[in-house]
Amino acid sequence: DWYVFKAAKTGKYTINISNYRLDEDSDFKVVVYSGSKKLSSAKVKTKAELFSGKLKKGQKVYVKISPTLYSYLLYKIKVSNK
Repeated sequence: DWYVFKAAKTGKYTINISNYRLDEDSDFKVVVYSGSKKLSSAKVKTKAELFSGKLKKGQKVYVKISPTLYSYLLYKIKVSNK
């Protein structure tokens, strides 16, 4: 799955993800990009902060989520601006 987030204003942003499928082997890989630049990557089992940093107004951030075993995932992505 791919998600795109566009910063509404310049400021510090945090992107978090929570896995709602907590059975064995339900982890997934997440990569966060801004354009072609990789900002972070993680293997997530329960929850994780994917990105925390400054974004400029209009800057797009792309989040790629890939299962490591199962073909379906159940998760929630939260983006906050502080």
